Amino acid sequence: MSQGSSTAPPAGYRAVFAVTEFRAVFAAHLLSLLGVVVSELALTVLVY
Repeated sequence: MSQGSSTAPPAGYRAVFAVTEFRAVFAAHLLSLLGVVVSELALTVLVY
């Protein structure tokens, strides 16, 4: 396997969040995570 002479620099946050599809998936993931936290807190309150 040969190594290419041109390597792309690592993508930064600005470059990653410039992609619309990634922003949508990231927002959905954050909302899902928030739902998990809220449900865990609700379960804790109900059990206590």
